[in-house]
Amino acid sequence: MTVTGVYFIPDSAGAPTLENIKDKLIKRYQPQPQARWTLEHRLMRETVPSNVTEDNNPRALRYLQILSLSHHEGKSYLNISAPQSQTGAQSTASTPMPDGGNDQVQAATMVTVPQGQTVELVQLMATKMGPLWTQRQTLHVSNGLSYDLQDFKVRLGEVKQGQNAILKGVIAELEWLAGSGSHTWGKQKDAETDDWETGELIIRALWEGLDIPGSRETIRVPGVGQEQGKGMDVARQYCEILRLR
Repeated sequence: MTVTGVYFIPDSAGAPTLENIKDKLIKRYQPQPQARWTLEHRLMRETVPSNVTEDNNPRALRYLQILSLSHHEGKSYLNISAPQSQTGAQSTASTPMPDGGNDQVQAATMVTVPQGQTVELVQLMATKMGPLWTQRQTLHVSNGLSYDLQDFKVRLGEVKQGQNAILKGVIAELEWLAGSGSHTWGKQKDAETDDWETGELIIRALWEGLDIPGSRETIRVPGVGQEQGKGMDVARQYCEILRLR
């Protein structure tokens, strides 16, 4: 299995740049460069809540996201946030996490669609469903950097918004290939600890070794660990972290 973590460093005065992070990664870990990668993310928001929650509270507006990743080619991910009251309380039962616990938050609904149909889907949302959903934001990563690092794959890129390519920050995806190597990055792997928990510790250890200030992390997103082999876990992480304000 693979375990992933996604980090985002918002653009601001004094924030680490892509070049800063790349230089730290190379100096610290000496990774091997790999093929470039791209990302496209569209964020839409419900215009009017369609109903109330089960406890009759007003429901907050939902988000709809369309995500495409070049390293998960052939498909795009369609993500619709779970119903939620305006107070932040979930309206339905919670979703178990990979460690068997319960995060008390309902997972978003995510499906895949053929990548070739993404443009048609966006046009459908704009023309036929415009009264229900409004376009909020389009983000992209072009010519992102990727590296192999023992039992890791690391992807870095600048997140830019719209046709004017306004820089929003730097994103990093860390993918740990469980069972592919013995390097534990300073963390002792307990035979009784599942791969997800171990991967989470190892991902954090690698990222902390880069000493990148001001980053946001997504690893334990509701729904992760339930649909292995489809890229769903990392897609959920990207969708969570790319709902930029």
